[in-house]
Amino acid sequence: MVAWSFAHRLGSELARDVIAITRDIERARRGEAPEESSTAPFRSLAHTRAGQELARALADLAARFAQMREKEREGRMAMEQAQRLRTQFLASMSHDLRSPLNSLLGFATLIASGVEGPITHEQRESIQMISRSARDLLRLVTNILDSARMQAGKLNLECHYTPAEDILAEAVNDGRRMLEDRPLELEADIAPGLPYVYADQDRVVQAILGLFSHALHASERGTIRLVARVDRGPPGPERHLRIDVIDNGAGIRETDQATLFEAFREIQEPSGRRIGGLGLGLSLARELIRAQGGDVWCVSKPGRGTTFSVALPLDPMAM
Repeated sequence: MVAWSFAHRLGSELARDVIAITRDIERARRGEAPEESSTAPFRSLAHTRAGQELARALADLAARFAQMREKEREGRMAMEQAQRLRTQFLASMSHDLRSPLNSLLGFATLIASGVEGPITHEQRESIQMISRSARDLLRLVTNILDSARMQAGKLNLECHYTPAEDILAEAVNDGRRMLEDRPLELEADIAPGLPYVYADQDRVVQAILGLFSHALHASERGTIRLVARVDRGPPGPERHLRIDVIDNGAGIRETDQATLFEAFREIQEPSGRRIGGLGLGLSLARELIRAQGGDVWCVSKPGRGTTFSVALPLDPMAM
């Protein structure tokens, strides 16, 4: 009877202490200090060497959890500090990089207009090449900075109800300027009576220009088409404004299509020819459209060109 009573008491104390250490482990997991009552040696576990080893192991485990939690907190603080520094750096770089490029474009436009005096045909062509290169570089700088802002969660969208025709007209006009002095044409097939869309017009145009940029690199000559209409999902939202950008290039390798929208990925045609660019235009285009509730996807077949589709959700009541 005495032995049974001792065993019963020992078992109860053991259960109590195991519960206590389990509670301490959970507190350590949350980054909280252990309870004072549980820091004393466990009486029930001290009756045997195995019990003492178990107690030490459990206490050590609780301490390790606390250390891990502290390291996690320190790492999070360091990451937040790095994020703040990167945001400050990007804000500074945005001004320092764009200002000289905008000045270069402005002076090139003035010279081309004849303000500084008459220019020859050859000089005009050279100025146009300077302007085109500066616009390409400005677009690349903008994509790099905006992509970094998007990753940092610092890119703010300004969405308003806007006529779809206004967004598409701006995209087409900017796209045709991209194709100046190139053996390419941009055709627009826009369905009449398109509704308003709740979106950030500048960012939608930026996304479409990213798709134009890919089409420009993929097509040496011919026609790039933009087709816009109201459509229903899937793969887009239930009711959406669908914008297709279609090129007549050689297409994209099937192995590249899975990673097509990842930044800094090299894209190749089925022949192996590299399609120029950093891949930022496609990556940023999808991120910008998805941030507005839409999506971007691609269909490509070797020798039949590529179609990039943008889907922006429409209000079910939109007319």
